[in-house]
Amino acid sequence: MASSAAWLVWLGVAAATGASPPSTGEGPVVLPLLAKPGVRIGFYDGRAEVASGEVRPLGGTWRRDGEGVRWSHGASFTARMKSRAIGSLTAVDVIFEALGQDAWVRTQIAVPWRFAGPWRWFDGRGARDGLTGEVHQSRILGTFPATGAFDGASGLSVGLDPSVWVSTFDLGVVSSDGRQGELRLSVPLALSPGRPEKLTFCLSRFEPGPFGFMPLFESWHAAFPGLYRPAEGIDPRVLMGCAAGAADDEPDKKIRPKGFDAKGICAGARVGWEWKYAKFKSGGDMLGRPEEWALVKPEAASAPLKGTLADFRKWRLANFRYTNDTCGIAPLFYTINWVAEELAEPFRDSLIRADDVSDGRGVKITKWIHTFSTDLRAFPYANSLGDRLQHDMSELAHQLPLAGFAHDVAIGGSRYRPVRWVAGRAYDQRGVWVDEGIGIANVLRYAHSLRSADGKYRLGTSANFTGETHYAIATATDNPVFEGSPYGALLNPRLAMRDRWLLGAKPRCWYTQWYTDDIGNLVDYEQMSPEELLGVLRSRWDTSILWSFRFGWLPSPDLAYGYAPMRRALPALHDCVKAGWHAVPAMTSDQPLWLARYGEGLETRLVVMNPHDSQAVTARVRVHCKWLGKGGFVFADADGSDTVNRFDGQDSVLTLDLPPRSWKLLVCVGRRNGGPALLKTKTEPRFEPKPKAPPDTVGVVEVHLGHTAPFFTLSHLASTRALYEKAGVIGHELPEE
Repeated sequence: MASSAAWLVWLGVAAATGASPPSTGEGPVVLPLLAKPGVRIGFYDGRAEVASGEVRPLGGTWRRDGEGVRWSHGASFTARMKSRAIGSLTAVDVIFEALGQDAWVRTQIAVPWRFAGPWRWFDGRGARDGLTGEVHQSRILGTFPATGAFDGASGLSVGLDPSVWVSTFDLGVVSSDGRQGELRLSVPLALSPGRPEKLTFCLSRFEPGPFGFMPLFESWHAAFPGLYRPAEGIDPRVLMGCAAGAADDEPDKKIRPKGFDAKGICAGARVGWEWKYAKFKSGGDMLGRPEEWALVKPEAASAPLKGTLADFRKWRLANFRYTNDTCGIAPLFYTINWVAEELAEPFRDSLIRADDVSDGRGVKITKWIHTFSTDLRAFPYANSLGDRLQHDMSELAHQLPLAGFAHDVAIGGSRYRPVRWVAGRAYDQRGVWVDEGIGIANVLRYAHSLRSADGKYRLGTSANFTGETHYAIATATDNPVFEGSPYGALLNPRLAMRDRWLLGAKPRCWYTQWYTDDIGNLVDYEQMSPEELLGVLRSRWDTSILWSFRFGWLPSPDLAYGYAPMRRALPALHDCVKAGWHAVPAMTSDQPLWLARYGEGLETRLVVMNPHDSQAVTARVRVHCKWLGKGGFVFADADGSDTVNRFDGQDSVLTLDLPPRSWKLLVCVGRRNGGPALLKTKTEPRFEPKPKAPPDTVGVVEVHLGHTAPFFTLSHLASTRALYEKAGVIGHELPEE
């Protein structure tokens, strides 16, 4: 052979000369790709990798196949390759076919780069300074499926089409001298005869400028709008904030105050959907089957679960009608990939083994889904449990006024040994496996295939993840929820930003508010005066508002009520989130501010935030208009006040005064094509200056704790009430400064 290494080399520069490539051969083939010499794809022996750790190239031959190439490794497998454009990305489809037996193959794409000066490497999770040598990153949870290298002037990236879900990948960079090298992305796949498998590699160039690697995401998000925006045709209420228990059950006098107005509270908080927690007796039987209903005999269950199946179904239907019809809130049925121990025998093929778990939850948890249940961890797709889930989801969509499904603990990371073929399988020393996240993503994808009982809407999805999640889950959810307090989120802005890269322009929901334990982690509140404690509460609530604008998070009633500035921000926040978050803020400032952009062109919204706790700033903010569309753009403060635009070439420059913990929303009010260098603008106010007060009978604690789902209030009620009592805000709004 001309080359024992199984490389296919695309030499775009050579192809541009007009030379006709040969039709067959054993060496490199010339095809245009990014007009970049040296981009290559290689195939490696997966079994040798597992047996000895050796990265052994596979030999093979190629031949032209229409506009692409077919590569063959003897009688083992073939790989057909063809390039195409996806938006501004250049894509290479690689379609595998195992011929006579299973094949384990690692496929790697390598993209050369050269920079004159210092450069940086994006590893899917963040950027680090370039160096000499070889560096790899193979954690898939919380990782964007692409890698890139860039300096101040140019950047190059390679990644996966995010609609192609794989169980693992390796992102790397190699440089022999610190000035030139290669980006590398490799994916191991377990191939089976009769089951074609597809990888799609995507390449892009980007211009970093002052935004570093953020433009990389702009290319990906624009190329795959169906994955980085909510699904089309779903109930619009699914894209609002989560009611977080406010519209779950009819008022219970033991938990909720007299005169509790669920519909009014939800409307005032601008929430639209409810997470209908565990409206079934046993994991693995969402529908409710007579033979399985009788297997579980709970003593500590709520009344509906202690009665007959007929009574439970009647109660559940009334419960969903209450949420949908009385409260006007879209119900999302709760799903989870855990099975009640009593029901586990028929689902043995679906269970995940203890030695394949990657987190601390293990494979068996007691008193988790319900206080009386013991549940086992399972893979929810392409097995007996997957069949059951799809059947139950379809039936429930016909029986109940559902707007969608919401999957709990939607993270992934653990390995499942599949009994049927699943796309994206990998291999290790114990055989073939698939990531748990791919199973969860397929549950969400199936939900999108269903319609509401009235046929009006496609069903929507939510996924609950507070930590890092598999990119497949992020592409399959419409509006994920963060089931944790702001304290857990604000500790880790890098995690929130990585989530945002994975979600693109989709909304994200808060679930709860500040609790005693959270405040106690920040200050010794028991030693503080009421005035000092009020200051801490205001600071934390203000920061939650800024966080919401920075990352596109929508508050639940817990966070919306109790502090007027949060409710005052809701109309502007919802307007921004609807326009869609963008990775490139299109702004720079001479002050250390938080900057966020939503929408583009004439629909652009810019949010400038001062996160300093006590320092006011006067900031000079430059709007880099080329990121918004052609020409220049003019902006005005959304509160209706006068705004002065100074123009520097195509850019707009604004001087803004920002008190501590404050924000300004700037909206685009027109295009600029020449004209004066200074322009004063004004627009009608875009949000209410004075939000409606909460119902008179419901104060801060009653709002925050009186309506939250019982499983959450029970653990926080007493201590958190004591905190608010000390601050003097029982039954009152948290006063503004």
